[in-house]
Amino acid sequence: MRAVIYSRYSTDLQNDRSIEDQVALCTAYADRHGYQIVGRFEDRAVSGASLHGRKVFDLLAAAEQRQFDVVLTEAFDRLARDTADSLFILKHLDFLGVKLVSVNQGQAETVNLVIHGLMGQLQREEGARKVRRGMAGVVREGRNPGGRPYAYRPVAGQVGRLEVVEEEAAVVRRIYAEFLAGNSSRTIAHGLNRDSVPPPRRSLWNASTIHGNAKRGIGILNNTIYDGRLTWNKLRMEKNPDTGKRVSRENPFDQRQEVEVADLRILDAGVFEAARVRREATRKPRPEMHRRPKRLLSGLLRCGVCGSGMSTSGKDKSSRVRIRCSAHRESGNCPDAKTCYLDSVEELVVGALIEELREPRKVTLFIETYVAERKRLVASSQRNRSTLGAKLARVQRETDRLVDFVAKGLFSEEEVQKQLPALRAEKQLLQQELESVPHEVETVVLHQRALSQFEVKLARLRDELQRGIDDGNSEGAAAIRELVDSVTVYPNRKGGVSVSIRGKLDALVGARGFGNLGVVNGGSGGPFAPPSTLGTGHSVGGNGGSGRGT
Repeated sequence: MRAVIYSRYSTDLQNDRSIEDQVALCTAYADRHGYQIVGRFEDRAVSGASLHGRKVFDLLAAAEQRQFDVVLTEAFDRLARDTADSLFILKHLDFLGVKLVSVNQGQAETVNLVIHGLMGQLQREEGARKVRRGMAGVVREGRNPGGRPYAYRPVAGQVGRLEVVEEEAAVVRRIYAEFLAGNSSRTIAHGLNRDSVPPPRRSLWNASTIHGNAKRGIGILNNTIYDGRLTWNKLRMEKNPDTGKRVSRENPFDQRQEVEVADLRILDAGVFEAARVRREATRKPRPEMHRRPKRLLSGLLRCGVCGSGMSTSGKDKSSRVRIRCSAHRESGNCPDAKTCYLDSVEELVVGALIEELREPRKVTLFIETYVAERKRLVASSQRNRSTLGAKLARVQRETDRLVDFVAKGLFSEEEVQKQLPALRAEKQLLQQELESVPHEVETVVLHQRALSQFEVKLARLRDELQRGIDDGNSEGAAAIRELVDSVTVYPNRKGGVSVSIRGKLDALVGARGFGNLGVVNGGSGGPFAPPSTLGTGHSVGGNGGSGRGT
């Protein structure tokens, strides 16, 4: 019977020879039982707590192609340390008629797999508890359990001991002094970037790096170590079962551990507490916490220079709201400091939409042009399908031939392993090319009734704007959000503004999968004009491409 070997070890702290030892054990077992080894699957320094990002799925894919009859592994917990994952693997292998055999635990069946899977899961969880217990002991001794806070570095030869980096400590003191002097986090970040002060991790200082999150205890202004107090267990990491990625969760305050580390104090007495009081006094709800948009175009505006979002930036003497690039405000990373009036942008967007909806022939022409182009691409791509299919068949034949040579003893596994990566890479590229070939395009039908309904709603919205009503939750605002994906704003030096509207035609046509088909300068040609009628100025062509007529 043909067999493959699966091996794994958990972390890069373990011996890399563990894989070779497991393979040797499984190979000896195969020799004793008359199995013919035809392949290997291995995961190095990968946890068994999740299947995501592991070669287990490659193994199951090979099983579906009937490449082997048996899966050999040292122990069931090498495949998974989660009971549900173990049963998932066994169920799929059983369906494909492939046996799962552990050298130490025998052939897998539901009962013994559940028992061993549960033992592996309990061992993993107990190991995690012991690690946390050890970290708690490290904190009690005044040592750092992990991670390097800004303004500190580890002491050579003393595990967990930190020492102050005076150059960075001076930056921390500057941040607190400016904050207590009344400067905002944005202003402080601008100044640090202007003075080319190296940030903790990213290429630039941001406001969030400074003010962070008070509840989570992150950010320069929230880190108690600057006040001579080492706080641990603020967060815990949990794996998302759907993605396998680790996500952070806040721990209750009564579970956090804090010890005095006077030798690591950077700030003078009372400075940290004074900053905390000011943060509490000036804290406002974050914009993303609002359940509904506050204004008509909230969340839709983009800077025409850098592409970042735009946000309100105060009012003039007549109470007209200004908007400005958020990246310029937060970090000074965008060179465009110009502001423009929100009501001017809103009027331009609404007017452009109404104008285009009154001329459905433009939408129809765009659809016809788009469908014709898609059909041309399909016809061209179909001619390549046979060529790509022949290449894929050749790669598969070469792969099968190498495996057959190993099975017959003509080639060693080491010789084959040198050739397989190139074949696999070529196969993957060919499959990606095939997936990129567009499929046949269905007929797209314009909803005439939708045009008139949207036009009525937008006309009502224009009346509201002229009366000074800017409600992000009105019926007209909802219509805007159905029609518009984003609005890119281009302020000019004379105080004027032009916009580029990225539209969504799904609301107007009967097509499936035709989101964001086209946009154009809102002042010259309208948001849904076909590529052949694009005007001058800033514009984006069909299907989200940039430039005129694309």
